[in-house]
Amino acid sequence: MELEPYLMFNGNCEEAFTFYKSVLGGDFTSFIRYNEMVEGNLMPEEEQDKILFIALPVGEGARLMGNDTTEELPVQRGQNMALSISLDSLEEDKVKLIFEQLSEGGEVLMPFQKTYWADWYGMCRDKFGVQWRINYRVTEYI
Repeated sequence: MELEPYLMFNGNCEEAFTFYKSVLGGDFTSFIRYNEMVEGNLMPEEEQDKILFIALPVGEGARLMGNDTTEELPVQRGQNMALSISLDSLEEDKVKLIFEQLSEGGEVLMPFQKTYWADWYGMCRDKFGVQWRINYRVTEYI
């Protein structure tokens, strides 16, 4: 199980991560724009160049991850962070249970479902207001 910070931006993700890279060092291990999305790209033309996913290794075995949000899901400064849990060594039923338990009493932001980048993925806000991104990947995608 990996627990990593996930930062969200309203169009300046690339600028922010370029800054973090200059401070923390390292090289991006992932840098994908919305216009590179494999399937399901419904982004308006003016948002196609935004960052879909970016990852910067920080320290041993940890990554700082992020993306630009859409106009439909803007974030407010100070509330633009989530915790991402990557699970690949647990049984699928256990992963679904973790998502259900974290979202109980809170809000499901994206239902737990199969995606083109993961076997199962979902986003929720727990009853304490913390946003979680649960990623379960057995198959290699992106």
